[in-house]
Amino acid sequence: MNELVVSKKFNDTGSYQREKEDLSFCLFENIDFFESKRHISFFRSDFRGSKFLFVNFYKNNFDRADFISANFTNSSFEQTNFGGCEIKNCYFENVVFKNNLYKDASIQQCIYNNCVFSNEIFLISMFDCTLINCKIIDCSFEMSTTERLSFNNCFIENVDLATMHAEMHSFINCNLNNVCIGSCFIFGYLICKTNIEHVDFLYRGEKVNIDNISIQELYNQSRFFEYFNANILFQKYEEVLQILKEIFKKIINYPIYYRKIEIENILTAVIFYFQNKILPFQIFIEIFLFLTNYNWKIFEFTEMLSYLSKVEILNIMMNSGEYDIDFINYVPTELYSNVELHFQTEDYDLSLELSKELFLLISKKLNIELKYTLIDSRKGSWVLMFLVPTICVLLLPKIIKEYHDLKCYIKITNSFSDRIADNLKKKQLSANELDKLAKTAGSIIINNKEERRKETIFSDLFKLLKIIKIEI
Repeated sequence: MNELVVSKKFNDTGSYQREKEDLSFCLFENIDFFESKRHISFFRSDFRGSKFLFVNFYKNNFDRADFISANFTNSSFEQTNFGGCEIKNCYFENVVFKNNLYKDASIQQCIYNNCVFSNEIFLISMFDCTLINCKIIDCSFEMSTTERLSFNNCFIENVDLATMHAEMHSFINCNLNNVCIGSCFIFGYLICKTNIEHVDFLYRGEKVNIDNISIQELYNQSRFFEYFNANILFQKYEEVLQILKEIFKKIINYPIYYRKIEIENILTAVIFYFQNKILPFQIFIEIFLFLTNYNWKIFEFTEMLSYLSKVEILNIMMNSGEYDIDFINYVPTELYSNVELHFQTEDYDLSLELSKELFLLISKKLNIELKYTLIDSRKGSWVLMFLVPTICVLLLPKIIKEYHDLKCYIKITNSFSDRIADNLKKKQLSANELDKLAKTAGSIIINNKEERRKETIFSDLFKLLKIIKIEI
């Protein structure tokens, strides 16, 4: 029901010249041009929205053809001429590319899933594409221009990536064997779980040792994103926040056309490293708080919106709870946050009991001593405000998601009382005192059957809770 509807089926008329033809929203199915030896030319033809199933192309001509939002499944291209064709927003699955001709072809916003590229000599402009579970073997990209390519679980062997212009690529869980990469681009790449041991780094055709490249020189050359990223690649995590502050302090004096791409790339890198759990969680939180509290209003309106859109992605990720608890691997000593629990009941004692049970569960999941205090309560339907360690607040969306589809609204602010936070930190609670505090609030453990009690507590909690507001 959700698939594109093709309006016609390709009809092989016997002509070898199908040039400048409207073949949009057309179904190509079970066609083997290799077997038929019919090298049909589709020069300048339009394949917008077309679907290709079990089609083997061989020596066909697609020069200047348009593939817009087309779908290719279980197909192949061999010795075909892509020439200067336009391939945009297409999806390829189980497709084999072998010995094809490219001459200034434009490839944009495409997804390749479980595809094979063999002996391809690319001369292309390729932007914003994703390659998943693909094999790229014995291929050349000389004089090509590629930007923002994402390689996920890909096998890349005997491939020269050093002779092309290449920016902002990401490699996640890839196997690189006998691959050449330009040393001037490597610090602009986002790398996760990818061994670069069998990669040759080239500078003007000569091999260089990446460990001998001066990171500081990147900063001196105002290559701020690469400087920021290089420190992460070399695992200098403790310096990352200070580096970020230095960059932002300096870069605001640069022209918009220069600083915009640098800041956007830095924000993209932070998103990538959070998604893939590269940065230690403590470092990420420090960066997260810096970015969310930064005065973006100093920039012109449209520029500010560009940055805030990426910061909002970080905020959504924090709210989602889509991260592993193991990723939250430190106990902060200074960061505290407000949590407001809005109940739909006038029973204060019940509201307090359920609140304490919620915080207890978080403390057990984190295996820490949780210090928290009730700092305000408002009657209507009861609203209880607690001051708790920020680490617990960050776990709340995940806890909530495990039990109920309840929204957590997280707002980044410094509005909570520093005096209360200081007093709370001075009050050291032992595990026994914490347990007594919880039991005083009405916690009940029956025969140590904690799981059954947990289910009961959360069943009651989400019957009464209508919203959770969090201020970090």
